[in-house]
Amino acid sequence: TFCNYINELGYKIFNADKCVHDLYEDKAIIKKLKQLVPSIIIKDNKIDRQELLKTFIDSPKDKKIIEEYLYKIVNDRVNEFIINNIDQELLFLEIPLLFQAKCDEYCDEIVLLTIDEKIQKERLLKRNGQYESYLIINQSFYEQLDKNKIDYVIDNSSTVNNLNKKIKSL
Repeated sequence: TFCNYINELGYKIFNADKCVHDLYEDKAIIKKLKQLVPSIIIKDNKIDRQELLKTFIDSPKDKKIIEEYLYKIVNDRVNEFIINNIDQELLFLEIPLLFQAKCDEYCDEIVLLTIDEKIQKERLLKRNGQYESYLIINQSFYEQLDKNKIDYVIDNSSTVNNLNKKIKSL
């Protein structure tokens, strides 16, 4: 919803999740990831994200190998996005694992969205019927969060309308 509103305001946004999902369908990326982690499951010519989630939970070593490979590509794509949109007044990067991917170096200011854990669970359940695995996977985000680099914190536990008001006040 943050990015939807930013988009409505006319700003360009790089979405790292979409970038990674696209990479999971790229034949060359699939081939390389399969070489790095042979246990990766391919289904319908793309990496099976549900199986990948299980791999991330079951094998922190494989998770790290995959992330390190993908972070390099995401960094390249972020750089391309910035170069291709250099004429824009503002650009936004939606990168959930911003610090782990070392993409914070591209940012002049960083906005962190927080949410009450109970509300996050409810929203994840509504969106995809599961939450525990996502919370486990994203636990490393909070462990590696560099709070000194955060410029703004917005609580996203309320309504979309309240979130939009908070965004506008930035």
